[in-house]
Amino acid sequence: MLVSGIWLLRNQNRCTMLLLPILLAALSVHHAIQAIDEFDNFNKLIEDKYQDKMRSQVEQIGRAADPCRISALIGKDGMLPNTASRRLAQLRFLANKVQQNTLRNDVDPENAALRCREALLHNRKNLQLNLEICAEALAYFRRRNEEARGRGSGASAWDDLIDNLKESMTVDDILEGLEFMDISVSLAFLIDNTGSMRDDIDEVSQITEQFVTSSQNIGNSVQNFVIMSFGDPDYQEPTAYVEQTHVVNHLENNIIASMGGDCPENTCQAIEELLAYSDLHGESPIYVFTDASSKDCNPDWVMDLGMLASGFDWRLNFVLTGSCDDEVDGNFTELAEWTGGNIYRLQHNEIHLLTGIVQDSVHSSAGELPYFNEFEYVDWDYRRKKRSVPNDAELHRHRRNVGYVQLSFYVDETLGKLTIQVTFESPADRRILEAVKLTPPARTTEGVECKEAEGEKFGNIVHYAMHCPCVGEWRISIPSTISNSWTFSANTFGEFTIGFDAMFEQQPPSRYNERSKRPCVGEQSVLWVSITQGDAIEGNDVTAYIMNSINDSPKLMKLVRSTTHKGYWTSKMKIPEEPFTIAIQGTTVEGNLFLRLLNTEIRPTKTCLKTFRISPSQNTIKAGGQTRIIMALKNKDTPKRYTIHCFNDRQREGFKTTIVRPKYIEGMSRLETEVNRFYYIYIEVKAPPIAEVGEVVTVKCFAHSENSEYVDKTYEIMITSVYH
Repeated sequence: MLVSGIWLLRNQNRCTMLLLPILLAALSVHHAIQAIDEFDNFNKLIEDKYQDKMRSQVEQIGRAADPCRISALIGKDGMLPNTASRRLAQLRFLANKVQQNTLRNDVDPENAALRCREALLHNRKNLQLNLEICAEALAYFRRRNEEARGRGSGASAWDDLIDNLKESMTVDDILEGLEFMDISVSLAFLIDNTGSMRDDIDEVSQITEQFVTSSQNIGNSVQNFVIMSFGDPDYQEPTAYVEQTHVVNHLENNIIASMGGDCPENTCQAIEELLAYSDLHGESPIYVFTDASSKDCNPDWVMDLGMLASGFDWRLNFVLTGSCDDEVDGNFTELAEWTGGNIYRLQHNEIHLLTGIVQDSVHSSAGELPYFNEFEYVDWDYRRKKRSVPNDAELHRHRRNVGYVQLSFYVDETLGKLTIQVTFESPADRRILEAVKLTPPARTTEGVECKEAEGEKFGNIVHYAMHCPCVGEWRISIPSTISNSWTFSANTFGEFTIGFDAMFEQQPPSRYNERSKRPCVGEQSVLWVSITQGDAIEGNDVTAYIMNSINDSPKLMKLVRSTTHKGYWTSKMKIPEEPFTIAIQGTTVEGNLFLRLLNTEIRPTKTCLKTFRISPSQNTIKAGGQTRIIMALKNKDTPKRYTIHCFNDRQREGFKTTIVRPKYIEGMSRLETEVNRFYYIYIEVKAPPIAEVGEVVTVKCFAHSENSEYVDKTYEIMITSVYH
């Protein structure tokens, strides 16, 4: 998920501020593949399409009434919305990877384009797979055009591919299939339906009804609403609706609060069933409503769910109107923190007040802006770890008045909408909530007076939402309480806001390069940071901060803008053992500071599972055909035995997945390993002769050992009519 925003967490008893100096780090950039921007014509097409799409909203606001909001909606001349710029950056990068890794001499570009066309027409859910299939086609058109340039041709490979696709598709079909204009977002509600939740279910229905009637209706942002309920021990299968009114009817008529018994519920089982639902889109918020702790969650299951959710950028939020004891279930806290969600502790009659926050969370899936500078914070989990960074008051200042902590942070000009939230660990006294005060800059850099911000205050939450926040220094005062710690966060949304994502590319066991968010401990890696609205950044250098819970001082490195991979900044780094987060800092072209923090924690692994080779095609298979996958496992811990298990999600339809080597017995293979040595795993995937074009089979492989972490690899393969 691409992340953008301002984020800051605070321990209310000890707050410090930090501006860190810049340290230069070694830079490694891949060899140039394309020196020209082949998307120039397509960029203009997207810009025009996007402005046409937003025209109705612009007319509703009124151009003369609010030029700032107009700019936030449609951008400035020549600017691409974040959704489109991110997709183009991914296409460019993936095509480069194909040229480096798997370019074959026997592949016809027209056949590669046919596979792309079949993916866009038949596969509307697996966006990443569509990107990879079409990027492969782009790579083969590039090769043909590079050969043709010697004969005087100067055509763009992407334009040629688009012309080929347009023979049987419209431009709108192409934009929709690759989600250049919109992200298909779900809004998911998982609701405890035991007897004590009767009032809560009515409140959730109110949230949905307000979606229908609100002037901020997000119907265009939400592709579908996914509803599921669970009890003890049964659960209701997930159901997806496009119309909000159908959701209300489902809540009122199909979810009946009844039964129950002992307090804990089978929450992790219900979450797993919801995440496995085929109509739940990636990059979506999920809200779990319950008044009980979990009965079935354990560290292994929480890790499984956290990895699955973070892999699809699902954000797990827990709305708790009770618990089986005084503390929040640590498993809920772990999942919320891992996936970038929140814990809301409310009274039964306060749930409907979440409407605005839920709406904002759907918008944030298009771009979330965590803010970092200096922080000390308390993890709300059973370990109660504390993290701190030394003080430096030069940029973000804090003042400790009598009974208050005052935080200071800066807003840059690219922010479209800003939300600020103070979340207390426990439900707070009304006087505490009312004492929280947010103060904007007195005046903007243009001398315009900034208005006071008004917030919603209930339960354990103080929440502010502002369109076009004033640029400059903001302050928030929070009362000190001995027994109720709190966190502070600021997030912004907007298609023209600076945001970023990060991936790691490590030395592969073969020429097959792949990027991952779960890098291997101790290995040299290239950190690839993709930044949207890079043209709004002054210069070519951005500072990155690597922060973990063990060391007090973040590691700093300089990221340099790639001249060959537009939208990317890179640097080398050695992967630490501890989980860490990444922040970036730079200056906008207007001279304002910006800081962004990745909202998910990077968790390195000592069990490294890498792709060695996929043949004959990386992403596609013919009906009745076969694909071979070779993986390489490296153990970086101690000598141990691993169990390898592979399967696919279409076994009932005749798809087969078999581990050829090591020996496959009773559905799994076992592998004795030494440290720092590669072991190869051979897998065959066979499609049935009756499989239809556009069907997608998902192959998952797990490697785990006793009393140790496990890792997994997922491969999505689509049925196409041609291989080459």
